[in-house]
Amino acid sequence: MRRIHKRDGAVLITAIYCSVAILTAVLLYFTLANKIHGSVSWECTLLKRENAAVQAEAMVKFWFCSSVSGDGFIDPSEFIPGSEPKDDPYLDLPEDLLQEVRDQNKNICIQATVIDQNYSDSFVSEAEKMNVPKGEPSVLLIAAEGESRDICFIKRYHIRVTSAYSDEEGEPMVLSENVLVLKEPSGTIRAIPLYTKKQ
Repeated sequence: MRRIHKRDGAVLITAIYCSVAILTAVLLYFTLANKIHGSVSWECTLLKRENAAVQAEAMVKFWFCSSVSGDGFIDPSEFIPGSEPKDDPYLDLPEDLLQEVRDQNKNICIQATVIDQNYSDSFVSEAEKMNVPKGEPSVLLIAAEGESRDICFIKRYHIRVTSAYSDEEGEPMVLSENVLVLKEPSGTIRAIPLYTKKQ
């Protein structure tokens, strides 16, 4: 009888060890799965915020570039070198310009500004914080081979878009783009986007 009980005890202990090993493996699996899910979720969150910023930046750039060519959007006297710098260089954006992007991303705060880079000294400290260089109107001489030179005038603008989660602490995603606005001798005004910078 004793031998049977000893064998039963060994079987019981082996079953307990196997159960503990299986439970440990299952707990490790769930811990690893939770870490992977957290990492993927974090990457998805960052990509969603960046996507919202890119969409907003594209919409503002399209609006600005198409509006520039319209009559009266920019006063022709502002293209003359030495023209008066602006104390408030922010351009007014249409209220509903970014509404579609904001509706699709309700938990992301999206802001956009267009800044005339011919700003006065009172705006310098704010411009330095946003990394917006000063750019006064200038003259550009364009000449094709064998033809006379055409005189064009240039103004510089800065498009800045920020996006951040409403409950997020820290720095928001910032996209900035510099745009040249060219006034040709014929009076035609057009915008030339230069580059987008991610901060």
